[in-house]
Amino acid sequence: MVFGQENIFTIDADLSQSGYYTFINCCFRVKEVTIGDITQLSLLGVAQPLFKKILLKEGQRSAAALEKNSADEIIHLLKEAKSGDNEAAEALLETLEIDLNGIECFDGYYFFLIESQGFDRLLISDNVDKKNYEFKLPKNHFYKSIKLLLSWINDVTYIALKTDM
Repeated sequence: MVFGQENIFTIDADLSQSGYYTFINCCFRVKEVTIGDITQLSLLGVAQPLFKKILLKEGQRSAAALEKNSADEIIHLLKEAKSGDNEAAEALLETLEIDLNGIECFDGYYFFLIESQGFDRLLISDNVDKKNYEFKLPKNHFYKSIKLLLSWINDVTYIALKTDM
């Protein structure tokens, strides 16, 4: 399934089951760039709460002090805070980080979102290929895509549980 709008930002996801466990494969596609490894399975019980956690900070991820900074500068600053090398930036990290640690599809990536007037800046650091990305998305498009994904997960898992009874 694809959630979001092609050529802007989408989440590609699929669910599978093995025994009592449900797994998700997913990746982000932003314009022509694929972020994540859709071939990797992640336990849905780990992934779903992390996606839900993203929505808890909706409307709170602003950082006016960083508006003029480049993506590379911001990512460097936030990764320093994450490693404990920049205590002053830890509050920014807490505000801007999208923590998907535990979803194997996104191993080796760091995600940050800065909400601005009219658009959101999605910053991604790929530690495998040693690249940083910045994508300007329409306001709230990222959150809408996450909500669509979660709604689908709820619908599909409810149907599966109901038919197992």
